[in-house]
Amino acid sequence: MVRKDIQPRGKSHLCELTEPIDLQLNVKGIKTLYDAFRDYTAVETLNGELRYQAEGFGMQDARKGVTFQSFPPVLHLLLKRYEYDVQSGAMVKVRVTCVLGKLLVWF
Repeated sequence: MVRKDIQPRGKSHLCELTEPIDLQLNVKGIKTLYDAFRDYTAVETLNGELRYQAEGFGMQDARKGVTFQSFPPVLHLLLKRYEYDVQSGAMVKVRVTCVLGKLLVWF
């Protein structure tokens, strides 16, 4: 179960629980799978043009984050190994090594 939180500044936070189907994890600039999970769950500050539209309050600065409540028996991890290159207008492969470590149990 994944919990998505958004907390507009000075307001109570909003929460949504969803079942994870596939997790798309960044690998660019990431050394281990553990770091990829940490990046996925990092709290993001929404301000400027990225402000949160709070119903009844208009555009608000907010903090947005994701936490894992539980995992299903099988979890699909998609490593983002391609990214869009603005200069060439094409998808290019991200060439990095991501260490799996002891985070996974292999069957």
